[in-house]
Amino acid sequence: MKRAPRLNSPKSATHSSKNGGELLLEIGTEEIPSRIFPQTLIELKDKATRMLSEARIPAERVETFATPRRLVVWATGIPPRQAARITEVTGPPRSAAYDPEGRPTAAANGFAKAQGVPVERLTIKKTEKGDYVCAIRKQSSAPAIGILKDILPLLISSLEFPKMMRWNGEGMRFARPIRWIVAVLDGRVVPFRLAGLSSGNRSRGHRFISDRPFAVKSWADYCKALKRNHVILDPAEREGVIREGLTRLAKRGKGFVQDDADLLTQAVFLTEQPVVLLGGFDKKYLELPVEIPITVMKEHQGYFPLLGKSGSLLPRFLFVSNVKTKNPAVIRGGNERVLRARLEDAQFYFEQDKKQTLKERTAQLKGLIFHETLGTVYQKMERIKEFSSLLARESGRGEQQIRYIEEAALLCKSDLLTGMVREFPSLQGIVGREYALLQGNDREMAEAIAEHYFPRHAEDPNPPRTLTGKFLTVADRLDTLVGFFGVDLMPSGSMDPYALRRQGLGLVQVLLDEAFASLSLRKAIETAAGLYASRGVSLKKNSKTIRDELERFLMQRMEIFLKRRFGPETGYRADLADTVLCGAFDNPLDLYLRFVALMSFQSQPDFEPLIVTFKRASRILPAGFKGDVRPGEFKEPVEKELYQSCRKAETEANQFFSQRQYRDVLKTLADLRRPIDAFFNGVMVMDEDRAIRENRLALLRGIAELFFRFGDFTRVMVEEKNKP
Repeated sequence: MKRAPRLNSPKSATHSSKNGGELLLEIGTEEIPSRIFPQTLIELKDKATRMLSEARIPAERVETFATPRRLVVWATGIPPRQAARITEVTGPPRSAAYDPEGRPTAAANGFAKAQGVPVERLTIKKTEKGDYVCAIRKQSSAPAIGILKDILPLLISSLEFPKMMRWNGEGMRFARPIRWIVAVLDGRVVPFRLAGLSSGNRSRGHRFISDRPFAVKSWADYCKALKRNHVILDPAEREGVIREGLTRLAKRGKGFVQDDADLLTQAVFLTEQPVVLLGGFDKKYLELPVEIPITVMKEHQGYFPLLGKSGSLLPRFLFVSNVKTKNPAVIRGGNERVLRARLEDAQFYFEQDKKQTLKERTAQLKGLIFHETLGTVYQKMERIKEFSSLLARESGRGEQQIRYIEEAALLCKSDLLTGMVREFPSLQGIVGREYALLQGNDREMAEAIAEHYFPRHAEDPNPPRTLTGKFLTVADRLDTLVGFFGVDLMPSGSMDPYALRRQGLGLVQVLLDEAFASLSLRKAIETAAGLYASRGVSLKKNSKTIRDELERFLMQRMEIFLKRRFGPETGYRADLADTVLCGAFDNPLDLYLRFVALMSFQSQPDFEPLIVTFKRASRILPAGFKGDVRPGEFKEPVEKELYQSCRKAETEANQFFSQRQYRDVLKTLADLRRPIDAFFNGVMVMDEDRAIRENRLALLRGIAELFFRFGDFTRVMVEEKNKP
């Protein structure tokens, strides 16, 4: 199996520091949903590190851990006392702070009062701009334990979760109710109260096996006590246990487990003492379309389906229990009964759904609301049909392809009314494809019904494969984004209730396909906005406002996509992305190809010297300079050589631009480096003669414009040693 994302786990749980104190903070809770933990552990570590540092008791090391009912911070190397700090604040000029007789003015008195110092303790600081009054304040230190009793409650209450709960009269909000708090610094309790609880030194073990309190003195003592009480604190260690069990039992079941990092992470954070078990189910359920039992097992039960050598589904599954027992058959039997009931439901709905065709369900979409201000799903389906057809026609697709697209659009939302999707929402599209095939529809049309939901999430590597699916996806997602932006329901901060960021990221990924090589995104957005009006849905904003806002939003999604696609291991550079994404975001594929070429070209030896040369040429141009080159007035050979080189480069670049051969464009630009350097070495650009000066500037302006056709190279960062 593919390894799940590595979490904040030290290689050794016994590490300690000789240079400072050791802090243990444990937030004991009711069981927290597993999906919350990966991001929460990162946030907890970042906030703990920052808050300790800002309080002047920085830790040498901060690590975070979690089980379903505890969040833990372990910090080492904490100094025994705060570091003393002297701050210096500059105030008004001396001339304004004192009158001619040297008496402090209202300005000096006001500044001293604001800084909390007596006016007679103000000093004078000499600066390049003159003499200014200055207040020097010394902040004394305090014992670390006294600082921590104020910091730790703030740290706990500052954590944010997708959904927060209140459970007592104090109004504390957290992912789940807090039941105990351990806060210990070098064996001493850090005293504070939060959520109706007092911090202490007593933790608890496994909820079902050893739910009794035990005292905590140190990190090493805490880890040993947890093990005795059937809790594996380190998520990485639990992951290792689960992996070993999956591999061993999959072999026993004569199959293998498909990679699924999300499912593995879920199992890690649903257990404190994981035990992997093997179960089975009746072969009759294998007659269902394979995605149905797999979805039931993975998404509804958290089970790992077992696949045979050919990749076919076997009537067996693996699951992770949170209880180690002498009689695992009891746990196995319970899980098998639960799965059997779910599969029986799926089989029932599958048979019932086949009694009505997708086409017969289409009219019923008029009673299904897409959004209260954006109309029904039927109206959305009509917009998708018209919009996808327009996109295909403008891209030069033939009538047969357009017919496929229109027919698939009419059916793509009908499975929302099936019993199967009502019971298992994640099967939307997949169920539609299976029913479409059973009802004799064309294979590409059927596949498009499933694919128009692809990619399903940010890490999904599977965009639509069929041409029909690609056009449906773009039409569907642009329609959604335009609608929600049009009624002012855009994402804000951490809030994104309609998953528009995910929709936008998926849209950008699909638009990088060659099928959309000629797409004008700006025109498409305005077209989508017009379709709302034509179907009787009024948006609050005009199409231009929606276009501008959505263009910026999708450009941000493009930046995220590039960062994920080209990670640090491939030399990703944000400045190169900024170079090509700084202008109009009208054709994502074109910008992507430019970025790929730039990423590739950055490894060439001429890359950074070329950028330095270009910046030298562009910076010398006065702001707003305009002027045409007069070749007949060149005085020096280097001027004429640069002009001829520029004309040749422009001709070649035009051809490469038209064919989107952007690496060749960069090579052509690189060839200008030598004549540009010779030009700067051979002439004085800012000649005293105005006509000569402006002619040379016009030559440089032409070069700058040629570079700017590719991107804004002023945004490329270069090493100091390469700067002129």
